[in-house]
Amino acid sequence: METRTVVPNQFTKGMYIFYNGGIFSIVEFHHIKVAQRRATMAVRMKNIVTGQVLEPSLRSDETMKQVILEDKKVTYLYSDGGLFHFMDTETGKETSLSAKTVGDQKFYIKEGDSISIAESGGAPITLKLPVSVTLKIVETPPGFKGDTAAGGSKPAMLETGITIKVPLFVKEGDIVKVDTRTGEYLERAK
Repeated sequence: METRTVVPNQFTKGMYIFYNGGIFSIVEFHHIKVAQRRATMAVRMKNIVTGQVLEPSLRSDETMKQVILEDKKVTYLYSDGGLFHFMDTETGKETSLSAKTVGDQKFYIKEGDSISIAESGGAPITLKLPVSVTLKIVETPPGFKGDTAAGGSKPAMLETGITIKVPLFVKEGDIVKVDTRTGEYLERAK
């Protein structure tokens, strides 16, 4: 893993750091200055593998390791249970990631999708998904005339196996746009 030393004052949103034995993405941060005490930085960070969110307060002079990641464009080929297989779009070389590494990101990729794998020192670390993806609804209860007046929602299973909440007017076979960060319905795709 390729790293460099940084202090919290050098943090930027989206930066990757090695913290408590895992790689975390910086979600947000702000300085805290209390009278007659050392300045600290309140940080919100998310583990890129497990999704765990931490909110530590770090001393502004505390040294940390920034993980240097490079993006590699790949095409998702298939999954055989324990491994997800991807092909590098430039070299044609196949790369595999474990189901644990892919985690819940599996619900936002389909065979043939073009995405990126973040690598550090030539070793694949995690997937980098777009902010939103379009997926087909394969199962949802029907909406009835007049239901939309209340503006409610209902569960819908998507083609990748994830179930999300959608508005009552959405029906089976519709293509919807889903936020990959939150898993929330955004809109019907056109």
